Amino acid sequence: MLTLLATPPERRDFGLAADLLDAVLRQILRDDPGPHGADHVSTAVALRAGASRLAVLSDTERALLAEWLDRVIDAR
Repeated sequence: MLTLLATPPERRDFGLAADLLDAVLRQILRDDPGPHGADHVSTAVALRAGASRLAVLSDTERALLAEWLDRVIDAR
C-alpha cells in the first residue's frame, strides 16, 4: 500500500489495492486453513485467479501454469 500511495496518482494501478485486499482476506477468512495454515487447493485457486495477469510470464507459460493449476484444483 505504501508503494501505491507513493506513486503519482496518474501512474497508480488501483487493481493492486484490490489484489492486496483479496490476498489478505483469503488468509484471514478461511473455514479450514489446512496443515500449517496452508491449503494447497485454496492456494492453487488463488494463483489461478491471477495467472492471466502475470505479465512476467509469456502467453505460453501462463497457459501452462493455468493448466497445471487446473489439474490441482480438479483433483480435489
